[in-house]
Amino acid sequence: MRYRNNLKSGSESNFILLRFLSTSMEPTTPENVNITLVKQIPLTEKWLLDFGFKKIEYGCSFEYEIKLDRFSRLTIQDDFSFGLTNLNDDRDLLCFENDIIKSVHRLQNLYFALTGKNLKL
Repeated sequence: MRYRNNLKSGSESNFILLRFLSTSMEPTTPENVNITLVKQIPLTEKWLLDFGFKKIEYGCSFEYEIKLDRFSRLTIQDDFSFGLTNLNDDRDLLCFENDIIKSVHRLQNLYFALTGKNLKL
């Protein structure tokens, strides 16, 4: 969920945005969400593949990649560090070896910042 987005239920949205911990039987709305009970969804291989990333294997290591536009792609390493690569010559444009994407919402934020579009399942 990008910061300040409206909350959407699973039936109204194409993908799950947040996992809520609640003992209430009330439907979840922006007005009745206790933000302290909201937990981030850990980023996993399944999420990456569901979002359209392709897994590329290199012997004993691997990475995931998705095309951003006709010039670049986002690459996520097996340790969840990430970078941007030029599609024309495979040259690294940006490399964030010490910065790790740990949650689905952080990946959604990054993708939106780079493309202006939401990730879709």
